[in-house]
Amino acid sequence: MDDSKTICTMDYRIGKLVNQLRRLRLAAYVVFISYTFATQVSCTSKYSATYSTSVQEKWLGDSTSQSLMHESTELSKPLSEQSGSGVSQLLNSPFRTHLAGRIESPQITELSGMAVSNSRQKLYWAINDSGNEARLFAIDRAGKLIESHEVDVRNRDWEDLSSYTDATGNWLMIADTGDNLKRRDQVHLHFLREPGLNVSGQPLKPQHTLTLSYDDGPQNVESASVSVADRAIYLIAKASKGARLYSVPLDAALSSEHLVATQVGAIQPLGWTRDDPWWERLLVAGILQTPTAMDISPDETLAVVANYRHVYLYYRNETQSWPQALAAAPRIITSHRMAQSESVAFSADGRSVVVGSEGRHAPILVVTGNSSEYSLSNRDDAPL
Repeated sequence: MDDSKTICTMDYRIGKLVNQLRRLRLAAYVVFISYTFATQVSCTSKYSATYSTSVQEKWLGDSTSQSLMHESTELSKPLSEQSGSGVSQLLNSPFRTHLAGRIESPQITELSGMAVSNSRQKLYWAINDSGNEARLFAIDRAGKLIESHEVDVRNRDWEDLSSYTDATGNWLMIADTGDNLKRRDQVHLHFLREPGLNVSGQPLKPQHTLTLSYDDGPQNVESASVSVADRAIYLIAKASKGARLYSVPLDAALSSEHLVATQVGAIQPLGWTRDDPWWERLLVAGILQTPTAMDISPDETLAVVANYRHVYLYYRNETQSWPQALAAAPRIITSHRMAQSESVAFSADGRSVVVGSEGRHAPILVVTGNSSEYSLSNRDDAPL
């Protein structure tokens, strides 16, 4: 009897301690978010042209500095040894990040997905997160709103946007896959033909909506992209360690009412850099390391995954599948330090990456390679 009382008392104390630790972690996260938003303004000066020149020696892969090398994992093989093409120059050159502009429209305050237009030059499509109207925005790389389209579906929790082109035309896929509490037994993928100028002002109707579930139960997914080469849709669950990679066939998705996404792999934990504050790693690591967006390049040789602190680059060689490529150690190409980055997209030529964040007047960053072949100028007519 005394033993059982002792065990109950110990269980109670352990439970109380665990709850206190959880409260401490939550409090630390609240303080961190407040700090991040308070310092958001500094992004303008940080990513000026002079800054991008001064930090080019710090990017991972530069032999003069290892300050951004992963501490959690070591790259087992130089990426340049994986390909003899010009892509290797892009992969192993230093990268530059500059501020392209800021979101001007008060309608876009919770940017959760971006995708390049395959129909119109220098244009990106954008969507808002849950709690907002179901609208599709066309913006330029400086953040100026070009046009806005109402979409004739519900925005329950839109989390990513993907654009792709195949024999049937130019398409957009809206991933209504957010599920913070993991209670949604079914989520949705909406497929729309990429719109032209909407003179009529009529709402856009998806050509098809797929109802999706996962083979191992509800998942919170904020990263989704279409691979035309694989004829597959890839989705990454939002987790800090071993985030699961799911897939559904693209053709079946376009012709079926309901599909079950199957797990086809996992990505490595998204590593830290030596420049990241120790207190971030200790107190809010699990939150900051979770994948929040992804995109696949037009030529399907590169993929990017973003989280709340960095953007990671993956390379796919001729013998690899995307699950294999995404399971490899990635390369950090920028440490954006934005308040809540949940959108990333390749440019139309695949030579630069655009990164966005939630918030009013949120910054838009452009990351480019610094090699002579792949470096892009900041001129207005640059193909970004």
